[in-house]
Amino acid sequence: MIALLLALALWQAPQRAAPADSVQPRLQMGVSVRPDTVTVGEHYTISVRVRAPRGAAISFPVGPDSGLSVEAVDPRVITSSPDTTVVDRTATYKLVAWDTGGQAAHLGSLVVTQNGVDRRIPITEDRVHVRSVLPADTSMQVPKPARDILSAPMPWWYWLVAALLAAALLGLLIWWWRRRRRHAQAPPLVPIEEARRAFARIDALGLLEAGERGAGPRTASGSKA
Repeated sequence: MIALLLALALWQAPQRAAPADSVQPRLQMGVSVRPDTVTVGEHYTISVRVRAPRGAAISFPVGPDSGLSVEAVDPRVITSSPDTTVVDRTATYKLVAWDTGGQAAHLGSLVVTQNGVDRRIPITEDRVHVRSVLPADTSMQVPKPARDILSAPMPWWYWLVAALLAAALLGLLIWWWRRRRRHAQAPPLVPIEEARRAFARIDALGLLEAGERGAGPRTASGSKA
């Protein structure tokens, strides 16, 4: 009887279900693009959701390279699920495409770290279809030549200031020219010439012939002192 009970217990032991805490969810990732078709310059979003076991760390890429045909409009936004049994996070990217056809965002890879081990997972489903806004047949459309850059008109008072400055400069030039010409026509006398003219004026007075060798100070009556 005891042997029969032991055999029955051993047969039922492998069929018992494992405890709920020992079951670990596997790593899952999903990528969604909304809308999946846009025009050139139209904004769209890419959501990357990762579901990992509890205790794992998830590192999302920052965004696409600015030198590509797809650029980021806003910084990425990361949200977390309130579920505490797993790590459930979603990164949302707001992008814009500048070329037609199928355009991939090239977000790169995300990194999931668990128990000190890094696992790199590439994001591959980040493609959007971009349609052109031009008509279907553009063979007969000839673009117009580019126009010159329009410069702002100069204010009217600029011309008034320029005219006043020109008139002032012209007046100074005329004054300088007349002053130089006047000095050129009447050159200054040398000392010898001034002395000769002074002696000529004295001889014209005839003081020596009149017996007056000098002129002293005179009184109020007119006689010499």
